Amino acid sequence: QLAWRITFHLKNHLVETQIRGRHLSGIELGSLPSYLFCPRCHLQLEMTKEELSCDNCNYCLVRKKNIWMPKNEEISKYKYWQDSDGTRLRERAEAEFSTSKFESTYYENIIHSSLKILNKNSLILELGAGDGRFTQLLGADNYVIVNDINFNSLDRLSKLLNDESNIIFICCSYDSLPIKKNSIDMIAAIECLYYSNNEFEFVLSNILKLLKRDGLLLD
Repeated sequence: QLAWRITFHLKNHLVETQIRGRHLSGIELGSLPSYLFCPRCHLQLEMTKEELSCDNCNYCLVRKKNIWMPKNEEISKYKYWQDSDGTRLRERAEAEFSTSKFESTYYENIIHSSLKILNKNSLILELGAGDGRFTQLLGADNYVIVNDINFNSLDRLSKLLNDESNIIFICCSYDSLPIKKNSIDMIAAIECLYYSNNEFEFVLSNILKLLKRDGLLLD
């Protein structure tokens, strides 16, 4: 039996294991919006018109072109990445003999193996998704919260995946993710955490709070 040896984070410690079919619990169909919480007060966001807002503070998400983003707030302090045209890794991965093509094949194998230990309808957070070269694979049988600080990348991906009702797009920084604590079955943070530079430990501690005790972190 083929087993990929994958290094992954559990919530409280790092282990190395072989994936051979252990299963984690999934979430109920149609319950994805209930996992969106205020990053300040940690209360569930309530839908009001076209906004998701916190009843306890002024935090609010608004939807622009099917993408949720903070209202009247700075999305990220990394202006270069936020304001650029965004990544084109999906396009580059389709080019023969490109580095991105080889990288994508490697990561796809890891993702396939990781998904084997999740039940269908699990909740996955894809950090730094860019133009979504792995989003469809992650969302084949699961719910995916797709995150990036670059609106242009998410906009292109949203248009590509227009009919995917199991995917939600959130444009915000790693340190202000509006997601319920201890709710995520797997976080896919492929080739993105190193952009946090000297804030790596702070960012990591924040995203691990969102992960279930037996959840996975692929980085």
